Amino acid sequence: ARAVREVDPEVKLIGVGVEGSGWADWNAIVTRTAAAELDYLSVHVYQDAPPENDPALNYANVVTCPARYEQTFAQTAAIVERESPDKPIPLAIDEWNVTARDQWNGENRPEVKLREAIYCARMFHVFHRLGGRITMANIALLVNAMGVLQSDATRVALTPVYRAFQLYGEHTGTHLAHAVVEPSDAPLDVLATVSPETRRTYVAVVNYHPFHDAAAALMLAGGDGARRVRAFRLSGASPASANALGAEPEVTVTELDAAALAEPAVTFPAHSVTIVEYEAR
Repeated sequence: ARAVREVDPEVKLIGVGVEGSGWADWNAIVTRTAAAELDYLSVHVYQDAPPENDPALNYANVVTCPARYEQTFAQTAAIVERESPDKPIPLAIDEWNVTARDQWNGENRPEVKLREAIYCARMFHVFHRLGGRITMANIALLVNAMGVLQSDATRVALTPVYRAFQLYGEHTGTHLAHAVVEPSDAPLDVLATVSPETRRTYVAVVNYHPFHDAAAALMLAGGDGARRVRAFRLSGASPASANALGAEPEVTVTELDAAALAEPAVTFPAHSVTIVEYEAR
């Protein structure tokens, strides 16, 4: 590490970590030993979807695992903070994705489903909620295999995961706001962000239930003067919907009509992601 810094003093060095306290408390050992040289601690997470599993089980495992990862990342960060109290070392989740073995077609292009986009949206929520502890997060990969894009010699398909990145990239604020879901066991994952410079609030709602819609009232604390101005939804006919090479896309991002914004309660379809934008008066 010191030799590398002699060549490039601006280089950022990442320690190899694991999830939580696994591998005989490896994260504690690495941090205790090398904290002075580290800028990040890396954690990789991949959710498996085995071909021998029932599709419903794979769906449930994929779309609920981000909640488990959120707890694991928080535990990992707490270990690092305990072992390096004087020097902050944020986490780098520099590989994360779904290993969709149940969709493998032997051509290095497993078909990426809406299921993976739901997982992706929930991971975005985790990264935002732990933003003070996670400062880098990179999906793996970008093209083919488990990629955000699927391609062959002449064509490119924008997968459902690409559409999730597009939705959040275009409709997420710059600062995290507190969000609460009631009842707490509802199959909804909610992220609230704000952009003070544009006076906009963004409420992202993931309904990860496989087949039940959910109607919910969105209430902004202290936001009596805010009005809903736009809403966008990522959706498809089923969790298995895909955007395959050479075929019409089955998963899209659409803007909702004004009537949907006028009602106090909003219906969030099963296996969908909706972002509602508010503007301060």
